[in-house]
Amino acid sequence: MTSAIRRLMLPVPALLIGLLALSYSALLYQESRSVEQHGVLAPVQAIQNTKKIKRSGDRITFRADITFIGQDGRSLTAKAAISDNALDGFGAGHRIQVRYLADRPDVIRIVGDEDEGSSWLLVIVGCAALVYGSHGILRALQRRK
Repeated sequence: MTSAIRRLMLPVPALLIGLLALSYSALLYQESRSVEQHGVLAPVQAIQNTKKIKRSGDRITFRADITFIGQDGRSLTAKAAISDNALDGFGAGHRIQVRYLADRPDVIRIVGDEDEGSSWLLVIVGCAALVYGSHGILRALQRRK
């Protein structure tokens, strides 16, 4: 009995991690598509609290507090990813717009930087964990017979 439990100690959490990673990736993808299809355009008023979050080749991405004017005229602030090019452009006086969901103004994308739908790394890790967990559980069940 204890050896059967021991054989499942890694596959079961791996299976759960895989399911969670793939579910979260699907949620990010769906959220990104919703903003793309139903998002409202709004001008950016201010960008504050920028923190570097990743570097991909020549491109650097920051996480920042983006303040914009909603369609009802209120000033709204949300955290969003912004590229170094868009950040430099805003600092130089270029106009930047965001696309946001009217019913959820905390979900925004910078127009022109809308590539933050789903992380391929998250999908790959989720698939690998799912395969590992499934394989481990199947092997444990076969040994029981």
